[in-house]
Amino acid sequence: MIHRKHQTTTTKNVKLIQAQGLENKDLIGKSDPFAKLYIRQLHSMIQTSKVIDNHLNPIWNEHFEFVIEDASTQNLTVEIHDQDRLQTSELIGCAQVKLSELDPGKVKDVWLKLVKDLDVHRDNEDKGNVHLELLYCPDGAGNEFINPFTSNLSMTLLEKVMKDGSGVENGDLVDKKTRVLITKGVLSVTVKSGEDLPPADLMGKADPFVVLTMKKTGNKNKTRVIKENLNPIWNETFDFVVEEGLHDLLIAELWDHDTFGKDYMGRCIMTLTRVILEGEYEDSFQVIGAKSGKLNLNLKWLGCEESDLELKPMATLEVKLIQGHALTNKDLIGKSDPYAKMYLGPERGKTQSSKIIDNDLNPIWNEHFEFVVEDTSTQHLTVEIYDDDGLQASELIGCAQVKLDELEPGVVKDVWLKLVENLETPKEDEDQGHVRLELLYCPNGVREMFLKEDPGGENGDVLDKKKRIVIRGVLSVTVMSAEDLPPADLSGKADPFVVLTMKKTLTKHKTSVVYQNLNPTWNETFDFVVEDGIRDMLIANIWDHDTFGKDFMGRSIVTLTRVLLEGEYEGSFQIESPKSGKLNLNLKWSAQPVHRKS
Repeated sequence: MIHRKHQTTTTKNVKLIQAQGLENKDLIGKSDPFAKLYIRQLHSMIQTSKVIDNHLNPIWNEHFEFVIEDASTQNLTVEIHDQDRLQTSELIGCAQVKLSELDPGKVKDVWLKLVKDLDVHRDNEDKGNVHLELLYCPDGAGNEFINPFTSNLSMTLLEKVMKDGSGVENGDLVDKKTRVLITKGVLSVTVKSGEDLPPADLMGKADPFVVLTMKKTGNKNKTRVIKENLNPIWNETFDFVVEEGLHDLLIAELWDHDTFGKDYMGRCIMTLTRVILEGEYEDSFQVIGAKSGKLNLNLKWLGCEESDLELKPMATLEVKLIQGHALTNKDLIGKSDPYAKMYLGPERGKTQSSKIIDNDLNPIWNEHFEFVVEDTSTQHLTVEIYDDDGLQASELIGCAQVKLDELEPGVVKDVWLKLVENLETPKEDEDQGHVRLELLYCPNGVREMFLKEDPGGENGDVLDKKKRIVIRGVLSVTVMSAEDLPPADLSGKADPFVVLTMKKTLTKHKTSVVYQNLNPTWNETFDFVVEDGIRDMLIANIWDHDTFGKDFMGRSIVTLTRVLLEGEYEGSFQIESPKSGKLNLNLKWSAQPVHRKS
């Protein structure tokens, strides 16, 4: 009888990040690449990625785990194929990593050159490159992780190792600092500088700026433009609230600003694994897609650490930038192109920017931002509204501030702020316009508005058990009446009607016309199916009916936050444009619960 020695099972964690410059296998369009990964080339042990349609520079961002029998002899093989639905998929290229070259317990980020045949290497082959992140965990991952794809397992091996400290005894992963589940937190990214960027203009220069994007959420921030420079210095810091750090990516795209648009210069893609492990680091990242160039970044991670089964709270300020009204025009021809910058004081630091609204003095942004709050007694939110000018530096329209100690924890506050030129010396009679915000201060942790379950339910109306969940449902709007509308006809009367529009879907309903009346009564009800109540808004435009058209009388913009919280309410809403007038509405919310996975 032969007695076999028990062999300890080890595990390899692989993140398939991206590929670059893949060979095109299609005559029309581009390849549809997907990856096959395996340690042993058995059908049951080959793992396959999703297909990225029509792309030679795909981003996958997928995790895979493999059981390893003998690291001294085994390799990880990656094959990139072009999917063809009419015939067999065609191999684009392949690459291998020897497991013996990996340091146990340490994350390795690698770019692999793809070749046609692993047994016949040719230096002049150019099939593209594939980007992987690898973690080899020997002797101690335990039988618990042998089959990570069963339905009762929700975390990757890396998350489990970081949570309970099992797996690697001598590596960097299991020291006391990282023996916690710290995949949720805030990522602070400082865009420091660029080096040796390729020329993008006829003058041999470029006007570069950087757009940062989180892959999972699509949240974006961008730097200012540096004119006529191939070695720009920004030193700008941006914060991102991250829900799943180990499954997210930071994408830094480099663009050249032009008068009538922008030109793509290249990109860098960073996983968050290293910054989660180390807390903070600086590095120089090669700009992929450009002939030359590096981007210098500092990344810092502020995680929700687990200690004695309790999560350390992190206070946040949720800001919805709703709209501006009657902004000062800074353009000689046309109107200003406003956008907002926001940061928490007292000192200017991590700034977040809104999108630009072209040629509009009454812009509607409807954008969300999140800030980490350190001390409400000393901090304030500063909002600056600028006019974007592609030919020169943006010009300040006006600014405003909100003191955080004036906000009630867990209660949504809707505010109109008067804009001034200088916060230090405001003038009573100046009129730079107004900006409207919706604010929510959450002292007990990062959460997306009020939609996530509060462990204790102690934070007021926003976070009680009845109102944890609802963003999808039906909004019923009853247009009841209007008061003190301004005259619109020569007779000193008006023929008003109301058009209701949901901002996200552009679904519209309109009331009947009430003739010759400045205090009309409608009492008409309309239903809207809403998919994302927190990020949608209701726009009520009031019009005067004429025989050959209509005249705009004003508008009211209503966020859905209050009706989501209260279920139903009646309100009298000021009509923005006219000198007088209010619109009386009844709003009712019928929710379809959406339970988010933890």
